[in-house]
Amino acid sequence: VHTLELRFTIPNEMFGSIPSEITSLLELRILSIENQNLGNRLPSTIGDLSNLVSLSLYNNEFVGTIPQAIQTLSSLLFLNLGKNLFEGNLESDKLSWEGLTLLEELVLSQNQFSGELPSTLGMLPLKTLDLSSNRFIGTIPLEWSAMSDTMRTLILDTNQLDGDLQVLGTESGNTSRLST
Repeated sequence: VHTLELRFTIPNEMFGSIPSEITSLLELRILSIENQNLGNRLPSTIGDLSNLVSLSLYNNEFVGTIPQAIQTLSSLLFLNLGKNLFEGNLESDKLSWEGLTLLEELVLSQNQFSGELPSTLGMLPLKTLDLSSNRFIGTIPLEWSAMSDTMRTLILDTNQLDGDLQVLGTESGNTSRLST
């Protein structure tokens, strides 16, 4: 079995947008472009990479909303879009997380997302979820209780959230209140 990986590891060597040639690598399984100066919007052609199991665009300058095409990456296990300039309301921007049925780790920290936490994340088998340092408001959706068996790491600090963590099945003796 061959795994096609593309990793850019030298910081600040790339500028501009994701090169269109990358999204034509249809057999690509791992794409990691971290600590670069890539910006603009994430192209919708990212959805053409249907074999991706890992996508990390951590610490770039991407703007706008996450394209709907991301929800077609049904093989994705790991998605890290942290430390960019993404914005929008993840609950109402017509972005459905339901197609990412294998996703185990989702990192959207240090962006500019706002609104309520997306209830559809509760349908995913997430082990790690990091939504810290955004502008989320409200409480943890009741739908997230479905994640209580799989969730190992949940990071929600530096948002404007409040409420009871009992929805996640926390037991007495553990943290049961959320205030960020």
